[in-house]
Amino acid sequence: MSSLSSYLTTLSRFPRPQRPAGLTSCTSRRMLALDRSVVEVRDVAAVSVDEAAFSMDRDRYDQSTMFGRVRRMLDVIDPRSLFVSDERLQESIRLLDEHQERVRQGLGKAPGVTDEMLWEARSIKEAIVHPQTGEKIFFACRFSFFVPMNLPIVVGMLNAHTPAAQMFWQWYNQTYNVAVNHANRNASNEMSYSQIGTAYAGAVTTSCGIAWGLGEVIKRSTNFAPAVRALIRSLVPFVAVATAGAANAYLMRRNEAVEGIQVTDKAGNPLGVSPKAGQRALAQVALTRVVLPAPILIFPPLIMKWANARQFMKAASPRFRMGVEVAVVGACVWFALPVAIGLFPQISSVSVDELEEEFHNLTDAATGERITRVWYNKGL
Repeated sequence: MSSLSSYLTTLSRFPRPQRPAGLTSCTSRRMLALDRSVVEVRDVAAVSVDEAAFSMDRDRYDQSTMFGRVRRMLDVIDPRSLFVSDERLQESIRLLDEHQERVRQGLGKAPGVTDEMLWEARSIKEAIVHPQTGEKIFFACRFSFFVPMNLPIVVGMLNAHTPAAQMFWQWYNQTYNVAVNHANRNASNEMSYSQIGTAYAGAVTTSCGIAWGLGEVIKRSTNFAPAVRALIRSLVPFVAVATAGAANAYLMRRNEAVEGIQVTDKAGNPLGVSPKAGQRALAQVALTRVVLPAPILIFPPLIMKWANARQFMKAASPRFRMGVEVAVVGACVWFALPVAIGLFPQISSVSVDELEEEFHNLTDAATGERITRVWYNKGL
């Protein structure tokens, strides 16, 4: 990209071609079209270079679009961050701090430091460190560990054919979800250990209760055709996980809806605590917990049913078939996570008119203008 920009910069120094006397109209139009194409390529190159420029004030990818949010989440769930040493993490944080200090002094990037180095340092920090507490997130609770952690859980759920097995995997899954929800919470409103325990008990009871209840319905529904019974049985894990996932998110973070979360202006300056913003954040997180298990628990059974009907699978060993199922589950989890979490920006905004009256007439300290939108961290 840099070589292209250099070429276009050099090209721009030359005068635009003029139409010589006697030149045909057709040739003139072709030269004009070529000249316009060069200008358009130059403009695209300039925009691309500008978007690649590092900044701590904006994300690398446009968070107002679904594609940008999914692309950002692919960086967050990159499992390579699990192997980042404490030394490398501290180097990344130090590089970002030193860059910020240079920016405040109007010096720009340090010699030898590139935008790519700064973006990589920021990706490492955001994948490991909580944005509000500044503390390291326990590795098993990071979203970069979500895919490997969910492989045995999903395979276990899809192959649980007894009530005891279903109960175990639902308990295991909700225990993990409680830990992830707490580790990636909005830290402006903390929960006590007793509240966490209550939320955990509620989530486990919900998931296990639904799984057991649907299992009993299937067992006693002798009027259903075998195909219908098989379809309902395959949907039990999804219904149980989706319902319990939403309940888990609410129970673990209900303080945010009752007592509120911190909202800020565009520059990140705190403006107060808003329960309505907390309710909005909680609703967004709960929806992602419903969307997330759909492709994970619905697609693999359908894909494996198709695959098992193929001759090569019929002749394959049980170990090979299990490997194929794990690969299918892994691909579905890898696809589902960034899409579900990317439904909403992590740092979301809302009009002050949708919040409490105390936010309706705030003014910007720097410009004196009325603040019309505020920002909040919805958490992951």
